[in-house]
Amino acid sequence: MECPLCRKAELRPLYKGVADLEHGVQARADFSECPVCRALAQVPAPTPEAVRSFYPADYGPYLSEGFVARLKGIQGRRLAKDLAKEFPDRGTRLVELGCGAGHLLRGLKALGYRNIAGFDWHEPPLLKRDGIPFTAGDLESAPLGGPYDGVLANNVLEHLLDPGAFLARLKGALAPGGRVFIRTPNADAVGRSVFGAHWSGLHAPRHLYVFTPPALEALARRAGFVSVAVDTTPDSSSWSLSLQNALRAGGGPNAGGVGWPALLTLPFFELPALAERAVGRGSSLRAVLS
Repeated sequence: MECPLCRKAELRPLYKGVADLEHGVQARADFSECPVCRALAQVPAPTPEAVRSFYPADYGPYLSEGFVARLKGIQGRRLAKDLAKEFPDRGTRLVELGCGAGHLLRGLKALGYRNIAGFDWHEPPLLKRDGIPFTAGDLESAPLGGPYDGVLANNVLEHLLDPGAFLARLKGALAPGGRVFIRTPNADAVGRSVFGAHWSGLHAPRHLYVFTPPALEALARRAGFVSVAVDTTPDSSSWSLSLQNALRAGGGPNAGGVGWPALLTLPFFELPALAERAVGRGSSLRAVLS
């Protein structure tokens, strides 16, 4: 099978039967790697019906209450502050696609943004309570609305069956001069070299593709984007979750979701996360498309 991202080589099988060590979904995933762009893809790909079944009730990004939800809230506020540097006008029209529980949007609202909206499978109670406009729909097919000055896709692209078609639809939803901001795991991260099939960026079976900078750039340019800037960023949680996965695979405690091993080791992985970013192989990719 030809790499659907860079289209320069045939995919090669890499990881076989990767289990869900975070939520215990019974489906297993096989990942293949492109020898040119080094991106990963699930082969065979799951059906759309199967994809829906991969997200249990305790799926972290959808949690509105509890300790993990509070951590997601902190992450959302930090990311909102970073986006505020890119969009200083609080009247900017912003939409977050795949907004989960809405932590990023709530962070933007706290900073004074007035024209923000969310889009996901179902309306989160936090956004309903805060009066933030929301549209329910399938990101693969539903109309995205617009035009928007900024489209935010935070850890979304890797969950889609056809990320190329999704990017093309994002291009059509932008106002003149608008930009798309993407965060997604980096298959070229040092952490993947360390943890292999237990690396958290695989997030089996939910991550259908795991990108690298050249793979993401190739896909974005085919979707019609002229300006494509891709960089890597540190993420200590990727390391702590990977360690948790390795422990669970070895017979350690598995309570589902983010467990205490990941939470307790999180501060200790700040340095490795910064080190992998320093060599250009950070855990996550940050892309700006226009």
